[in-house]
Amino acid sequence: MIPPKPGSGLHQNLQQNGTEPPAHPFWATGDPEADTSVDLRRKRDYRMPPDALESLRATACKFAGSHNFHNFTFGREFRDRSCFRFMKEISVADPVVFGDTEWVSVMFHGQSFMLHQIRKMMSALVLTCRTGSPPEIMDELYGPRMVFVPKMPALGLLLEYPIFETYKQKIAKFNEKLDPSETDYRLPIDFEAHREQLDKFKEKCIYPRMREIESEVGLFDSWMRSIDSYSGNDLLWLNSKGIVPGAAVIQKGVRRADPFKERKHFDSTGYPTTTAEKSMSVADEEAEEEEEALDKAKLEDMEG
Repeated sequence: MIPPKPGSGLHQNLQQNGTEPPAHPFWATGDPEADTSVDLRRKRDYRMPPDALESLRATACKFAGSHNFHNFTFGREFRDRSCFRFMKEISVADPVVFGDTEWVSVMFHGQSFMLHQIRKMMSALVLTCRTGSPPEIMDELYGPRMVFVPKMPALGLLLEYPIFETYKQKIAKFNEKLDPSETDYRLPIDFEAHREQLDKFKEKCIYPRMREIESEVGLFDSWMRSIDSYSGNDLLWLNSKGIVPGAAVIQKGVRRADPFKERKHFDSTGYPTTTAEKSMSVADEEAEEEEEALDKAKLEDMEG
């Protein structure tokens, strides 16, 4: 939630477009010439103040309800009715500290999700808050204009469990006239019954590995620096006015002058251990990601 580093591309972009990034004591007390490793050590000591947490929660509320999420996926257009998705609940937990790093968990409860939707929602949420952009910018992103929203790193993305509420209601009615011993009787699908086992598995196998990777790699800081170094038009929708300026709008079939280039490295959820794997990781980190053109059938097959 720390604003862009003074002098960075995004910081300068915000200034030039009439948005003064919020003053932050983190940058006021540090050495402006410090390298990234020094900045990272200080960032890990940083703790989110209550007002920043409330800003995060207020912005997250803008996701609730039914919206056109065409800007939060890939290969979809505004007029595509399948872009309408219903978010039942979005909750932002209190920060917790593990090791030397503070973590904040964000839970999205929706009927279904499109390709990359949650990663783009998280990115928009974090970038909006750390640049001082108002929550109302989310309403603009649901509108007809197409903009670029980068994907948050895949590390940390976790499906809690699927919920089959409609199915449960349907079989409850179907089972009314049946005895549980009959072969046609259908048992409900309820993952909540396995909550204890699921939580134990996450605490033992998933969360520790995720924290270990972040501690070793600094993936989220690397992603944030890649965002802050960008000074093109793609992120001009981050501003204090809560509007999408014309320069940030993507026109279909029109080549952008300086498009933001995402890195494959941030799609990874694993960490290399062997020398060969580390060499491959460096190549992936330096490689630019090019989205594969997918037809509608393939997109639907990849969505949940």
